[in-house]
Amino acid sequence: MQTRRLSIKVHGRVQGVGFRFFTVNCARKHVMSGWVRNCSDGGVAMEVQGVDRELEAFKAAIREGPMLARVHDMQVIELPPIGGERSFEVRS
Repeated sequence: MQTRRLSIKVHGRVQGVGFRFFTVNCARKHVMSGWVRNCSDGGVAMEVQGVDRELEAFKAAIREGPMLARVHDMQVIELPPIGGERSFEVRS
């Protein structure tokens, strides 16, 4: 299976509702590496790396978000994979 990397930005009610920690749990569940952070425009940005099937499941979970979140828009851009990355973290 081929490893892919995606840049994902979500907008809506995604700050102050546990969205980053939800993302971390989803990434660990789907064996992803990368990072997530809040943006100054009120969105949440992330880069996530994994295999196709897990990436699709991850994107579906992110669209739903945690209970108090509401994702109104999600932009996805394909990036080149980064070798040697092993974890998923919250960044400032």
